[in-house]
Amino acid sequence: MAGLLGVGWNIATFFIAPTLLLDDVSVWQSIKNSGNVFRKTWGETLITSVSVGLFAFVAIVLSIAFYGALGFMLSKAGVAFLGLMIVFGLCMVTIISVAVLSSCLSEIFKVALYSYARSGTIAHGFSPELIIGGVKES
Repeated sequence: MAGLLGVGWNIATFFIAPTLLLDDVSVWQSIKNSGNVFRKTWGETLITSVSVGLFAFVAIVLSIAFYGALGFMLSKAGVAFLGLMIVFGLCMVTIISVAVLSSCLSEIFKVALYSYARSGTIAHGFSPELIIGGVKES
């Protein structure tokens, strides 16, 4: 039951950041607006979330593989512990950078999709096919 409530809450508040930024309404009205926009854009929202998540997952796995192989080669070459810690640090910086980038991309698309769903305005830099394809006419 708690899991279902959690999923419902995540869906209802999916567009909460764009709602709070672009509309001058209360928090409860923002939640309502967010839920309404999610209902209009659920398909594109799901596809975008999965796409960005998949990009982040692949980038993180490749980073771990690359830095793991680099660390393995350095350890076989007799590099000191400090060198291995530097490789580990670079791996962590890469993972954090990918996570921040994917989060930013997701939020930027949410704002563009929300803006179009609420006002019909396509954000600069987005193709009409991408945005209009993500909004179901009501």
